[in-house]
Amino acid sequence: MRAALLLPILFVLHATGQVAIVSRSSYVREGPSTATADCFHAQAGDTLVLEDTDDHDGYYHVRAPGDCIGYVYRNRVRLRQADPPAWARDAQPPTPGTGSTTATGTPRFLNACSFNIKFIGQGNSKQYLPLVDLLKDYDLVLVQELVSAPMDLSYPDYMLEGTTQAQTFFRLMEDHQFAHALSTAKTGRSNNRTNGSTSEYFVAFYKPEVLQYLRARSGFADQPLVGNSTFDRVPWTFHFVTRDGTLDFAVTNVHLAADAGAGEQRRNELAFIAQLAADDAEPDHLIVGDMNIQDCDELAEALPPGYRSLNAACLATNVGVNGKPYDHVMYRPQHTGDDIDPHHFVPLHLVQLMEPSWDPSDGPYPGRPGFNVATYGSFYSDHKPVEFRLIYGVRDDD
Repeated sequence: MRAALLLPILFVLHATGQVAIVSRSSYVREGPSTATADCFHAQAGDTLVLEDTDDHDGYYHVRAPGDCIGYVYRNRVRLRQADPPAWARDAQPPTPGTGSTTATGTPRFLNACSFNIKFIGQGNSKQYLPLVDLLKDYDLVLVQELVSAPMDLSYPDYMLEGTTQAQTFFRLMEDHQFAHALSTAKTGRSNNRTNGSTSEYFVAFYKPEVLQYLRARSGFADQPLVGNSTFDRVPWTFHFVTRDGTLDFAVTNVHLAADAGAGEQRRNELAFIAQLAADDAEPDHLIVGDMNIQDCDELAEALPPGYRSLNAACLATNVGVNGKPYDHVMYRPQHTGDDIDPHHFVPLHLVQLMEPSWDPSDGPYPGRPGFNVATYGSFYSDHKPVEFRLIYGVRDDD
């Protein structure tokens, strides 16, 4: 009787463009059982297309990238009414760099933000709702210091459980129509097998109606992910293309060496990424995130040849009284000068912006003058979000 009730509902959903959004890491299998072979490893945020309305003993029959048609366990996905992803449409998506486009010829801004949200996914005091409200109108949000995932992740010889704190943040972002792209593992100096703050994931949240994530072209900048000879935390490069095909770009999300005296290591980290970008077929390559740069002198030494920073004025991007230009957006004018707004870099005033949302019944606002930065970071962050803008809507120049 249960199946008889479900079938008409699924039929209606499928007939109106139903897709399955992966909520937890899972495998698309050739048959509806765990004994059958895998044909696609889906990560949270991936989109699968519902193939039929039949009942399959707890599995959905779906289509996935790479000509994979199989079955995914129902409790690992959420059904939604939405357009199928570009790879599943009859007409193929524009090939980046070919000039094939549906552009209107009217330039538009792609509004982006980079934010080190201190130890997100850990502790119970983080004020996720006002933080997400601050981010909800961006098209792309790059996050550093995600220390736990919203789902359980299995690896060949260990497993990391998701946390409710991370689930809360991801769910709130999802409620504002964000999809997410998550690095496949944690990375850190000495360990990446715990949900502690010594290692982190890199994640990008994006609006699917504006951007398509090119997962097959994305990945870590180097190996190994622990004890790397160049990086404290190996960066992840995300590749995106706008839905209208007018801008494709790569963005390497970084959290460089944090020690004040580690300027030489930060220069080496940036030089490595610049070489990675030089070897990439995608010329529009940004380096974005928490770079822990201490002052303008270090910035001048650390900038790879041919790059500029939108934060050339060394505006403070940390909270507290000792302002430091930690956060940057680096780009190559030769390649990306027409695709980025060179005058728009805005560190948001986090302490002021968060105060109206504070519940006075919880005591004095933790951002009052003389506040403790570590305490404030446990509620919000010790960094300001930094806003920048890309330009799309006209034919891509590469």
